Amino acid sequence: MSVVDEAYEGVRSMLIAGHFKPGDKLREPDLATTLGVSRTPLREALRSLQAEGLVTLAGRGAVVTRMSAEGVYDLYQYRAVLEGFTAEQAAQRNRDGELSPSQISSLWAREKAVENASTDSSRVESNLALHQYVAELSGNSSAIEALSRVWAQISVSSAMNLTSGSWRGEMHEQHRTIVEAIEAGNPDHAFTAGRAHVRTAAEVFRRLAT
Repeated sequence: MSVVDEAYEGVRSMLIAGHFKPGDKLREPDLATTLGVSRTPLREALRSLQAEGLVTLAGRGAVVTRMSAEGVYDLYQYRAVLEGFTAEQAAQRNRDGELSPSQISSLWAREKAVENASTDSSRVESNLALHQYVAELSGNSSAIEALSRVWAQISVSSAMNLTSGSWRGEMHEQHRTIVEAIEAGNPDHAFTAGRAHVRTAAEVFRRLAT
């Protein structure tokens, strides 16, 4: 991994983890010291993050993207289609015998990790890991890349944790429905469940944001 890549991954990880809020100024000297890199590769990393929609370059640094509630809601709608597709493809691959029993076991383990998470941070982390694994099981690299960008944009620009609160029980139930559909090799059911799950999250976001 190059120094530029290290700087990119370092800043991106901090953004997604919520170390900075939308509208916060990221100062190059501070970031360079934190990451242990010089400012030249850091600037290149910030340019890549700007292209990804996570920051806007401003003087000697960058500003964390601030998106309107409607803009974030639109991202959720786009994500719903993508996640419906990846769940569908994962189920199709399982029906075709392309997924192993150990992969299905790993899928269930990730679902249980979300249910058993005891803190907000661990719940957010395990929830993303589950969604990422469903995408991985789809075997579609284009969808995986698109979702990686959308997940990051939503995390950075909304600064809102949707894994807690009154809909947590419904979230777990929807996760189980998605996993069951993949395990059963039912692509249609998996698509519907995957899309519906993210659409529900979109409505939860809209309710909390207004």
